[in-house]
Amino acid sequence: MAARAIHAQVAGRVERLDPVLAQLALKIERPTCFAGERCRLRLDLALSRRAVDENWILPYQRSGDVPVELRLPWLEQLSAQPTGHKQLAQSLQMIVNGQLWPVQHSGLAMDSTAEWLRVQLALEWTAGRPGTLELKGGSLRTFEGEHSAPTDLFQRPPSLARELWLELPEATITVLELPRAGRPVDFSGAVGQFELRARVDRAQIATGQTLELHLRLQGAGDLQSALAPRLDPMPGLALQGMLEQPWKEGRHFVFQLQVLDARVRRIAPVAFCYFDPTGLGTYRYAKSDAIALEVTDQGLARPATAPNHGPTGAPSPLRSSTAIIAGALAALLLLGLLLGKRRGWGPKARSRKP
Repeated sequence: MAARAIHAQVAGRVERLDPVLAQLALKIERPTCFAGERCRLRLDLALSRRAVDENWILPYQRSGDVPVELRLPWLEQLSAQPTGHKQLAQSLQMIVNGQLWPVQHSGLAMDSTAEWLRVQLALEWTAGRPGTLELKGGSLRTFEGEHSAPTDLFQRPPSLARELWLELPEATITVLELPRAGRPVDFSGAVGQFELRARVDRAQIATGQTLELHLRLQGAGDLQSALAPRLDPMPGLALQGMLEQPWKEGRHFVFQLQVLDARVRRIAPVAFCYFDPTGLGTYRYAKSDAIALEVTDQGLARPATAPNHGPTGAPSPLRSSTAIIAGALAALLLLGLLLGKRRGWGPKARSRKP
């Protein structure tokens, strides 16, 4: 969607402009996105050579400043930030909502009808709660006159201002809720595309010693509100603690693991569950590689196998049942012998001569 300057204001009088002196276009990367997704949009401003030649635009004394003021009231609800300017050889700035923001500048390029000074403002933000965001227009102002700094735009008397207005059409962005169907129980809350890398501070270790497992998460998306990767139980290794270290490229976690068994041969891959918003969106796992270990046995005492007692120290139910059954059988055998003697079932007594 694009807007063209159709009128101007000179000392309070409205003048119709023909031909066009400037153009302003809004390009939304994904009009429909998911909650938590990193979203982008771009504003393209084109100022004609005639606008410069006729003093509709008079550049600042600082060549790095673009002599316009852009007003976008909907930026407040997006909490958007400028992005994508690392490749610029020179820092350029323009006024957006009263603040200086960096922009990309292509210089004067020949168009089919005129030469245009093209300026691009790229914005990035993280989509919040599900719903519809209304981008209710915006306007661009440029002033004729001598300026020594961008702040002079707000200090000039209105009677001397010559303003060029461009009204930007309204637009909407739809934010969808993350699907509940098929959501894993270990979902971290991260939305985007990520990779997980792992390393240890030492791969040769003895039983009883502690190593550090470093996990680094990075990718395209917002990780700041995501849960840390969860370690599954690893036989022969005991988790002693975890801390997070600052890292500007993403997030860096350090796990302390104590080696308890000389039979440990590796650290298993660690999985990190995230939501990939591309296409229809799906839940995925980023997994680190397994890490081989060389463990030597330093005679670390292992806990002896304790008798199978109940929680209060009483014999186990299995042993108690066996003892009861054995006692019952012995009692029945004794009772049978006594009854047999009374009825003559036992050994016959020797007869005595009269």
